[in-house]
Amino acid sequence: MGSSIARVTGTLEESVVGREEGVIGLGVKNIGTEEAPQYVPNDVVASARGFYSYYSGRQFHEAAVMDGSYVKLREASVGYQLPSSWLDNIFLQSARFSIVGRNLSIFHKNASHIDPEISAADLGYNYGQLPSTRSIGFNLNVNF
Repeated sequence: MGSSIARVTGTLEESVVGREEGVIGLGVKNIGTEEAPQYVPNDVVASARGFYSYYSGRQFHEAAVMDGSYVKLREASVGYQLPSSWLDNIFLQSARFSIVGRNLSIFHKNASHIDPEISAADLGYNYGQLPSTRSIGFNLNVNF
């Protein structure tokens, strides 16, 4: 499940269902008594806003439970070691130049709309996390 705020405000694709006509939640209702229950399929229409407000990660029910496993390319680095013959006439013993990228790609994730690594979902709570950021930088390592 994605961010609770995005679901409640209707910005997630799955919140399109029922916007005009309302939502009928999965389940049953009791039309009998407490002593003699008689269950029938649910047919109660709830407003989309009310339904998605309840059916969010802020509540303790199945919508808030997610599989947080993922496969991610967290960091990659490509470097070039300058040949020692280039450094013979200067005061450097070695020099290496590298390009480094972090948070480059999520290959697979089971929880939609979030980066499981930065979400609080592993704590059982997902509410309004900011998107993860990708960074690309350079390293220069020199030995004197």
